Amino acid sequence: MRRIVFALAAFVLSGAIVATAEDPKPVQPAQPKAVQPKVIQPKVIQPKAGAVTAAKMAQLEEEYETLEAQRDVRRAHVKAAEVTVRATERTFEYQSKIVKTVGSVTELEKAKFDLEMAKAQLEIRMAELKEIEVKLKFAKKRLDAAKAGGVRPLPGIRPVPIDPPPF
Repeated sequence: MRRIVFALAAFVLSGAIVATAEDPKPVQPAQPKAVQPKVIQPKVIQPKAGAVTAAKMAQLEEEYETLEAQRDVRRAHVKAAEVTVRATERTFEYQSKIVKTVGSVTELEKAKFDLEMAKAQLEIRMAELKEIEVKLKFAKKRLDAAKAGGVRPLPGIRPVPIDPPPF
């Protein structure tokens, strides 16, 4: 009985070893190495530090001009708010004089609140103008830095001469 168990164990183990063994790779005959021509790599033009593409330069210029236009709009809003403040101040003064003679306190209070509202609107408009001016300042810095770096050519493209070379 021992012989049978021993034979069976040896058979199972040898089967597992054979199953996990790798097939040998077929031997290929050595081929003579052909002389490979040297591959000449095209020169890659390294962009200057700070150089941007023409598209990016156009985008920066457009951003700057747009912010200038927005600044002008905000300045006009500030002027309109200043005019509103002056108008409501006059209305308040007028209501103050009328209250002394007629005695309409509600109209005076309404004029006072309108004046406060106009002053608050003026402050809001001035803050909006300041925000645009800050954005404009940084856009100007980015544009100036890009102009100082110049426009870089597209990667992998060499400048082509206009005239063909003489033969």
